[in-house]
Amino acid sequence: MRAMVADEWGRLFVADVKEQQIRLFDNTGRFIRTFGRRGAGPGEFSNPVGLAMPGGNELFVYDPGQWRVSVFDTSGALRAGYRAHISSWGPTWNGGIAADGRLVDKQQRVNPGDSAVHHDVRVLDLATGREERFPFPTCGFREPVVFLPGGVVAAPFSARGVSAIDPRGGTWCYHTSRAVAYWVPFGDTLARDSAVSEAAPAHVESVARDSARRLLERNVRLAGGSRRLLDSLEIPRVRPVLLAVTTDRDRRLWMMIRDERGVALHAFDSSRRWIARVRLPVDVIEGRPPLITRDAVFVLSVNEFDEPVIHRLKLPVALRRP
Repeated sequence: MRAMVADEWGRLFVADVKEQQIRLFDNTGRFIRTFGRRGAGPGEFSNPVGLAMPGGNELFVYDPGQWRVSVFDTSGALRAGYRAHISSWGPTWNGGIAADGRLVDKQQRVNPGDSAVHHDVRVLDLATGREERFPFPTCGFREPVVFLPGGVVAAPFSARGVSAIDPRGGTWCYHTSRAVAYWVPFGDTLARDSAVSEAAPAHVESVARDSARRLLERNVRLAGGSRRLLDSLEIPRVRPVLLAVTTDRDRRLWMMIRDERGVALHAFDSSRRWIARVRLPVDVIEGRPPLITRDAVFVLSVNEFDEPVIHRLKLPVALRRP
């Protein structure tokens, strides 16, 4: 499961990359049907990692495997398909669809003069092909990774910097070691404002540290790293604090934060003022933002068989939209 989105009636659309299809559930979690299938034809998928529903009645499916964005109505009927050059890949989609239907995503390019890889925010009119590009903010964070001949290695529980595109006009920058998110409008290189919360980080238990050390040793060995390199990589003593950020249709910001008591959602109004905390009864997957609907929140976890599980939780009455 790589993406999920809900319509105004609370029906949930889920992108199943393994089966290459979209699954539809009603607002009680009951399965209704699937649409789409594996293939290269209209309405077919190869890697549907992104979903968006900006207007509530059209579902956009972002498929980098096809270099295509497909548009369906809420019954699953194909309405349109657009070819879109895609140069950035990943397990999830760093982008979305703006209210006017334009595609907003992260793309990379290589300048002929310096042969360096640069990243942009692309705003693409799917119908005409006209696009705008803005510098993608680095947010000033260094990634805690080591590049080796056989791959990229990072110590488990390492904090990292994240830049998450919001199709409504900017990028959220945050570091997972602290509960602060910065807003950088498209075209700017500096943050315009921020949202700040407080949380005491949860400690990494000794059993988890031992398991993480064994995993790190395996990854370094498979990637061709040395014992000296392995000894230089430390397992952090605390877990990342800020797991993900997202915004809802009222432009409220939601931070998903892990502290000593577990995981909670911290809500901020459109002026970035803290308004509420909502405790979650389940653990979640870091980096997978919650989905906020009119009266509920959907979060993703894994069960004992390492299978993804979606949880639907009612929001407190004070946080529900009319």
